Amino acid sequence: IIKRKKIDIFLKAIDLITKNYSSVKCFIVGLDKKSILKNLIKKKRNSNLINVGFSDNPFFWLRNCDLILSPAVDEALGRNIVESMLSKIPVIASNSGGNSEIIKNGSTGWLFEKDNYIDLAKKSIYVLRMNKSKLNKILLDAHTFVSNKYSVKRHVENIEKIYFKL
Repeated sequence: IIKRKKIDIFLKAIDLITKNYSSVKCFIVGLDKKSILKNLIKKKRNSNLINVGFSDNPFFWLRNCDLILSPAVDEALGRNIVESMLSKIPVIASNSGGNSEIIKNGSTGWLFEKDNYIDLAKKSIYVLRMNKSKLNKILLDAHTFVSNKYSVKRHVENIEKIYFKL
């Protein structure tokens, strides 16, 4: 957990979301070497937040999620976004860095205005309330998109093309 992951934006959005969905549980996965998260949540007594810490098996946590929020800025390629889409979990990410190359807003996920926790919360509530068949179509489109563009197989093929050119 580092500053550009925007955990502060995440926490503010969660405060708004839990006003509508008090039973929501939020898993925060990541190593907090600089105590950024610790310092932010020690002021809060929010039982909705569960700090998991580092995990070498993100798919375990993804299986337990209904929604992934990724407020990070200036990410080249958010692997957490790709892993979520491969797991058919809806993703809401900041409109920053490479996120708009991975997410087509409203088609394969949702983008929110970076650093705008109110926009993140509104889109989260929208997705949580979304018609299941419409949501499933978006999740399938997202899965197909990332499978075709970012799968391990595709990555190996692209690396092989580079090597064969040498």
